[in-house]
Amino acid sequence: MKVKMILAAAAMVFATAATNAQEARYEFQKAVITTKTEMMGNPMITTYYIDDYGKKEASEFKMDMSAMGGGVMNMRSVVQADGTVQFDINTKEGQKTPGAVNYLNLTPEVVKKHKIKEKGEEIVNGYPCKKYEVNTEQMGMSVSSTVWIWKGFPVKTVVDGGMFQIETVLDSFDENGTIPEGIFDVPADLKIRR
Repeated sequence: MKVKMILAAAAMVFATAATNAQEARYEFQKAVITTKTEMMGNPMITTYYIDDYGKKEASEFKMDMSAMGGGVMNMRSVVQADGTVQFDINTKEGQKTPGAVNYLNLTPEVVKKHKIKEKGEEIVNGYPCKKYEVNTEQMGMSVSSTVWIWKGFPVKTVVDGGMFQIETVLDSFDENGTIPEGIFDVPADLKIRR
């Protein structure tokens, strides 16, 4: 049960930055960004690869699940025009989820759907951010999040899933970082779970 909750929580963290790949989502052209997340005592580092103002985006994380009887998870998320594909790099099995909020294009429909409330502005780790409260249904759970957005990217996210709370913070931001070849590709032999 704990492993399933961690996997669901990891998917929520991944979905925080994922949106429609056809429109600009960030006010920077290219970046390699790392974030740190603490989930139920399990540290997780996620690396985001962003190009063309977010029209191309992928992220990867590794999590050691050995304390709960599992192995090391190697996950990748690739943003596409019709949603986000999240998959295990080793097993090539994954799922497709709808896109999430684009904070550069908060339409009235998106604000209503996600019950978004602007909560002012704050400086987080030196970044001037807009603060939002977001309420969504993800994987059958009601999830309340507070996000601090800088140039469209979440510098800090606090997710409250009722039985758990997850905090993610931006660790590094490099506009000159190297983007690996093929990082935005989804394997042709990927098995999508329903």
